[in-house]
Amino acid sequence: MWGSMFGQNSDNKAVFTNRAAIWVLGAEYNVRGPARDPHAVAKSMGPKKLRELLIKEFEKRNRFAGADIYSKVWLTYREEFPAIRGGQTGEWTTDAGWGCMLRTTQMMFCQGLIIHYLGRHWRLSNHKEQDPLYTMVLKWFLDYPVGVCPYSIHNLLKHAGVVDKKVGQWFGPQAASVVMSRAHKIHQSSRIAASLPKLYMATDGTLYLDQIIELCTEIKTTESTQKSKPKSSSSEIKTPNAKFKTEQAFGPPRRNDSTTSTQTASSSSQPTPGAPRQCTERKISAWEKAIKETRAPWKSIIILIPVRLGIETINQGYCAGLKECLRLPQSLGFVGGRPRSSLYFMGYQGENLLYLDPHTIQRTISLRDEISANIQSFHCTKVQTLRFSGLDPSLALGFYCSDRDDFFDFWRSIERMNLSKYPTFRGALAAPNYDEAELDFTIDSPPPKENQRGVNVISRLPEEKLARKKSPVTVDDGFVLL
Repeated sequence: MWGSMFGQNSDNKAVFTNRAAIWVLGAEYNVRGPARDPHAVAKSMGPKKLRELLIKEFEKRNRFAGADIYSKVWLTYREEFPAIRGGQTGEWTTDAGWGCMLRTTQMMFCQGLIIHYLGRHWRLSNHKEQDPLYTMVLKWFLDYPVGVCPYSIHNLLKHAGVVDKKVGQWFGPQAASVVMSRAHKIHQSSRIAASLPKLYMATDGTLYLDQIIELCTEIKTTESTQKSKPKSSSSEIKTPNAKFKTEQAFGPPRRNDSTTSTQTASSSSQPTPGAPRQCTERKISAWEKAIKETRAPWKSIIILIPVRLGIETINQGYCAGLKECLRLPQSLGFVGGRPRSSLYFMGYQGENLLYLDPHTIQRTISLRDEISANIQSFHCTKVQTLRFSGLDPSLALGFYCSDRDDFFDFWRSIERMNLSKYPTFRGALAAPNYDEAELDFTIDSPPPKENQRGVNVISRLPEEKLARKKSPVTVDDGFVLL
């Protein structure tokens, strides 16, 4: 029953059990059996009735989890779309073999927009006609180089040069996040800009509270983003009722962790027990009070956080943090997966991650076609799993905060997670005073690999080319190692 509903893994075995709850973007589906001893229940009602009761209970729980999973938008490789010029072949009419990271980033961002316009509890209708807001959002991701499809692969690739990529090359999680943020910035200049959520992308695995507050309230609270600001190791932040100095991000100090050398961080680098909690609580409370007293309207926000959680393989210490991220009500999941093969992870059960796989080639949907008539092309009836231990260390997390209270609930969760030994990302009160040119992306991209079509899907750029600034953003798929 589990295999027929939720698919099978690579060993052709059922991917789910009835022994652990399923988590899907912050929603828990308890598929475990009754709390009572089944042997005792069998004696009271008989094994046949017990079996019927368990089947009904499992099917009921499966329907809820299945409806949630099936409602997630599934964006895959497409073919026969308008030609994209560039790369090695000159023209591309399919992204098969190299566009999977762009597709999974589209899925995660699309999920944020669906929640923004329709709410977390929205489910795909069984009727032919779908909600107009749903079809509007889906149309934004169709594969055409036009303004009505702002997040099409064509429009994303217009910004490929910003991250030193070309058409036909494989994108890493950070590069894909950068081009998505660029496309969103252009979309914000459209006539529906007022209804769009804000987008914040962490450039060094750290969320800076002052930058997010400025973005959501559109009111300057610090001078940290002004070019004229002098450099300093710490600076004063002024709020209506609070004044304090910026410190390093709360939580344990950043380390270069790997599965083979976790002892690189010395014990002396650990903070004094109790000190971070006391300091953080005082500062966060001051920020909450100061911002709420401004009474400025608060915009909803999508947050993208590219990180690297290991060297060649994921450090297993981060897996608990990833689970906690997926349990947060603000979660949009994360993109990553196997080396040079991106997947969209939206939940987990036990030690298995749930994911949607973009590696299916489908025909491009025409702009003239009705979205409602092609629903099966955007939703997958099967979900697959991957062990946490099989993850590639490069990934990008996504979150959506609907309003001020939702964001500060999220920030309090960050505060709690950053007290752990292996935080998946970090939070800080204010951005440091370095120039963008000083960002150091020290981990190189993986070596080139040929796909089945003979296309170089990822390339290592020469060091001198990486050093040469072509735009305000310099990106390497390796990001910053936490």
